Amino acid sequence: MIREIFLWMLSIWYLVITAVQYKAGLTWRLVLHDLRFGFYDNEGYLANIFWPVTAAVFIFCILFMPLLDHKLDLHLRISVKGHAFCAGKFTFLKRYHHWFTTAIVATAVGLLVALSGGQLMKNAERSWGGALTIAHAGGIIDEYSYSNCRDAVLLNYDKGQRVFELDFAVTSDNKLVCKHDWGYVIQEGGVPGEVWDEQRFMSTPIFGEYTPLSFESLCALMEEYPDIRIVTDTKDEEAQAVRRDFEIMVNTARECGKESVLDRIIVQIYNEEMYDTVYQVYPFKSWIYTLYMFFGGDAETFRECVRFCYENNINGITTWNYFVTPELIEIAKEYGISYYAHTENDVENAKSMIGQGLTGIYTDSIAPEMLKEGK
Repeated sequence: MIREIFLWMLSIWYLVITAVQYKAGLTWRLVLHDLRFGFYDNEGYLANIFWPVTAAVFIFCILFMPLLDHKLDLHLRISVKGHAFCAGKFTFLKRYHHWFTTAIVATAVGLLVALSGGQLMKNAERSWGGALTIAHAGGIIDEYSYSNCRDAVLLNYDKGQRVFELDFAVTSDNKLVCKHDWGYVIQEGGVPGEVWDEQRFMSTPIFGEYTPLSFESLCALMEEYPDIRIVTDTKDEEAQAVRRDFEIMVNTARECGKESVLDRIIVQIYNEEMYDTVYQVYPFKSWIYTLYMFFGGDAETFRECVRFCYENNINGITTWNYFVTPELIEIAKEYGISYYAHTENDVENAKSMIGQGLTGIYTDSIAPEMLKEGK
């Protein structure tokens, strides 16, 4: 009997505290990490969640437990226009307590899975382990940066780059192309702010000589080079625009028969809400959280963002290079999150930051070989 009471209390507590954590935006993954470190980064958890929930469940069980030692009759009555009917009588006898306990435990586990299981399974398998360098906007070509063109990708691939950050913009006919934005004119005939259709964009050379990339042609390139990974820079923050961008991306990959390349897309998010928005479109395997749109360098904000990455199994986090400090590097290390800086084109600065523990850099011009010792 004591064992059944203990299991009953434990299952109720487990269900309630999971529901409260879910409401507070916490998963067991993050709570267990905090437990390992004595809740150093989440001091309010014990006072605001753990002890109140534990006390409430204990009091509830103390009040309800006597019913387990007696016959319990439940009467179901239905009243229609003042006339009452007995619809049934249900009796719980003492000898059925173990079935009652089993049902409670099963219900708790089922609801636990419903509440937190999906979050625990997100990105359970990381497909990207990180890289020393990420070629910014495809990398530099003939002194040109921000080209996002096929030629730049292939040139820098030959220099050892395997991860490329590319900018994406939506055309007037709702196609996705590799372009920083429509205000940045690098094609003949362009006017700042004028949005082209895909055909015009693809038929007009970048800087007068380089081959443009659409997402469809990028998929073909990724299929041809199976070790290439792409970090997205879609720029949009508003949920509707974000959803549109990634729906176009996913639909394009499917329509051209190359959905498998999506496993090598590293989605770069700009805020926490964007993560859920994109995940609802497609369960991408790799993610990176860039803070350039709002981060000012303070450690507490960085810690909160790193905790979000840890909780959602996001691979990495990125800040401007001038915000990198040993303190931020240690915070990222504590949670096992890869930390990148952008955009760094000075080899000695890059070596110094990486020597302090930075994972890697976004760069226009630095090849991985240049960061090796002795170079």
